[in-house]
Amino acid sequence: MGLADLPYLTQQKARPVPKGKTRAEANGEAEKRDTNLLNIWKARVFQRDKGICRCCGRKVKKTLEHVPQRAEAHHLKTRADKAVRYDVRNGLLVCLFPCHDGITTGKIAVTQAAALMFTVEGKSYINGSEPVKFKR
Repeated sequence: MGLADLPYLTQQKARPVPKGKTRAEANGEAEKRDTNLLNIWKARVFQRDKGICRCCGRKVKKTLEHVPQRAEAHHLKTRADKAVRYDVRNGLLVCLFPCHDGITTGKIAVTQAAALMFTVEGKSYINGSEPVKFKR
Protein backbone atom coordinates (compact mmCIF):
# COMPACT_ATOMS: atom_id res chain seq x y z
CA MET A 1 0.00 0.00 0.00
CA GLY A 2 1.50 3.26 -1.08
CA LEU A 3 0.77 6.87 -0.28
CA ALA A 4 -1.54 7.14 -3.30
CA ASP A 5 -3.71 4.32 -1.86
CA LEU A 6 -4.55 6.20 1.33
CA PRO A 7 -8.03 7.77 1.44
CA TYR A 8 -8.51 11.53 1.34
CA LEU A 9 -10.09 13.17 4.37
CA THR A 10 -13.19 13.82 2.27
CA GLN A 11 -13.48 10.05 1.63
CA GLN A 12 -13.33 9.07 5.30
CA LYS A 13 -16.54 8.74 7.26
CA ALA A 14 -16.54 10.62 10.54
CA ARG A 15 -18.22 9.09 13.55
CA PRO A 16 -21.50 10.82 14.24
CA VAL A 17 -21.45 13.23 17.18
CA PRO A 18 -24.57 13.26 19.37
CA LYS A 19 -26.59 16.45 19.05
CA GLY A 20 -25.54 19.14 21.53
CA LYS A 21 -22.10 17.60 22.20
CA THR A 22 -18.64 18.35 20.93
CA ARG A 23 -16.51 15.59 19.46
CA ALA A 24 -14.24 15.82 22.54
CA GLU A 25 -17.23 15.32 24.87
CA ALA A 26 -18.46 12.34 22.85
CA ASN A 27 -14.99 10.77 22.85
CA GLY A 28 -14.66 11.36 26.61
CA GLU A 29 -17.97 9.62 27.25
CA ALA A 30 -16.94 6.70 25.04
CA GLU A 31 -13.66 6.36 26.98
CA LYS A 32 -15.53 6.39 30.31
CA ARG A 33 -17.92 3.69 29.03
CA ASP A 34 -14.97 1.59 27.86
CA THR A 35 -13.14 1.99 31.19
CA ASN A 36 -16.30 1.03 33.07
CA LEU A 37 -16.84 -2.07 30.92
CA LEU A 38 -13.19 -3.12 31.33
CA ASN A 39 -13.47 -2.71 35.12
CA ILE A 40 -16.57 -4.91 35.14
CA TRP A 41 -14.70 -7.44 32.97
CA LYS A 42 -11.73 -7.47 35.39
CA ALA A 43 -14.02 -7.95 38.40
CA ARG A 44 -15.78 -10.88 36.73
CA VAL A 45 -12.47 -12.53 35.79
CA PHE A 46 -11.27 -12.08 39.41
CA GLN A 47 -14.52 -13.53 40.77
CA ARG A 48 -14.55 -16.47 38.34
CA ASP A 49 -10.95 -17.41 39.18
CA LYS A 50 -11.56 -16.90 42.92
CA GLY A 51 -8.51 -14.67 43.46
CA ILE A 52 -6.06 -17.43 42.45
CA CYS A 53 -3.40 -17.10 39.72
CA ARG A 54 -4.37 -19.55 36.99
CA CYS A 55 -0.73 -20.06 36.04
CA CYS A 56 1.07 -20.72 39.35
CA GLY A 57 -1.80 -21.15 41.82
CA ARG A 58 -0.74 -18.28 44.10
CA LYS A 59 -3.38 -16.23 45.96
CA VAL A 60 -3.41 -12.78 44.38
CA LYS A 61 -4.69 -9.47 45.70
CA LYS A 62 -6.21 -6.34 44.23
CA THR A 63 -3.68 -3.59 44.82
CA LEU A 64 -1.99 -0.70 43.04
CA GLU A 65 1.37 -1.71 44.54
CA HIS A 66 3.90 -3.19 42.13
CA VAL A 67 4.25 -6.48 44.02
CA PRO A 68 4.50 -10.06 42.65
CA GLN A 69 1.14 -11.15 44.07
CA ARG A 70 -0.78 -8.27 42.43
CA ALA A 71 -3.87 -9.52 40.54
CA GLU A 72 -3.75 -8.98 36.78
CA ALA A 73 -6.68 -9.77 34.50
CA HIS A 74 -4.96 -10.80 31.27
CA HIS A 75 -6.71 -10.70 27.87
CA LEU A 76 -5.88 -13.92 26.02
CA LYS A 77 -6.65 -12.24 22.70
CA THR A 78 -5.65 -8.57 22.57
CA ARG A 79 -8.07 -5.91 23.82
CA ALA A 80 -8.02 -4.48 20.31
CA ASP A 81 -10.17 -7.42 19.15
CA LYS A 82 -13.57 -5.79 19.72
CA ALA A 83 -15.45 -9.09 19.31
CA VAL A 84 -14.06 -10.44 22.62
CA ARG A 85 -12.80 -7.29 24.39
CA TYR A 86 -15.34 -7.60 27.25
CA ASP A 87 -15.92 -11.38 27.04
CA VAL A 88 -14.96 -13.03 30.34
CA ARG A 89 -13.94 -16.17 28.44
CA ASN A 90 -11.13 -14.07 26.92
CA GLY A 91 -9.48 -13.50 30.29
CA LEU A 92 -7.35 -15.17 32.92
CA LEU A 93 -6.44 -14.01 36.40
CA VAL A 94 -2.68 -14.16 36.89
CA CYS A 95 -0.13 -12.74 39.31
CA LEU A 96 2.00 -9.81 38.17
CA PHE A 97 5.31 -11.61 38.45
CA PRO A 98 6.41 -14.07 37.18
CA CYS A 99 3.21 -15.13 35.39
CA HIS A 100 1.78 -11.99 33.72
CA ASP A 101 5.28 -10.80 32.93
CA GLY A 102 6.09 -14.21 31.41
CA ILE A 103 2.92 -14.30 29.31
CA THR A 104 3.32 -10.77 27.95
CA THR A 105 7.00 -11.27 27.09
CA GLY A 106 6.38 -14.64 25.43
CA LYS A 107 8.30 -16.72 27.99
CA ILE A 108 5.03 -18.44 28.94
CA ALA A 109 2.50 -19.51 26.30
CA VAL A 110 -1.16 -20.24 27.00
CA THR A 111 -2.62 -23.20 25.09
CA GLN A 112 -5.84 -25.18 25.08
CA ALA A 113 -7.41 -28.18 23.40
CA ALA A 114 -9.41 -27.17 20.33
CA ALA A 115 -12.56 -28.81 21.75
CA LEU A 116 -12.60 -26.31 24.63
CA MET A 117 -12.20 -23.18 22.51
CA PHE A 118 -15.11 -20.86 21.70
CA THR A 119 -16.09 -19.15 18.46
CA VAL A 120 -17.24 -15.58 17.84
CA GLU A 121 -17.95 -14.24 14.36
CA GLY A 122 -16.28 -17.26 12.79
CA LYS A 123 -13.01 -16.91 14.76
CA SER A 124 -11.84 -19.40 17.40
CA TYR A 125 -10.51 -18.21 20.73
CA ILE A 126 -8.94 -19.81 23.81
CA ASN A 127 -11.66 -20.13 26.46
CA GLY A 128 -10.33 -18.79 29.78
CA SER A 129 -13.36 -20.23 31.58
CA GLU A 130 -12.09 -23.74 30.78
CA PRO A 131 -8.80 -25.38 31.81
CA VAL A 132 -5.77 -24.03 29.97
CA LYS A 133 -2.13 -25.17 29.77
CA PHE A 134 0.98 -23.06 30.21
CA LYS A 135 4.16 -23.81 28.28
CA ARG A 136 7.35 -22.36 29.71
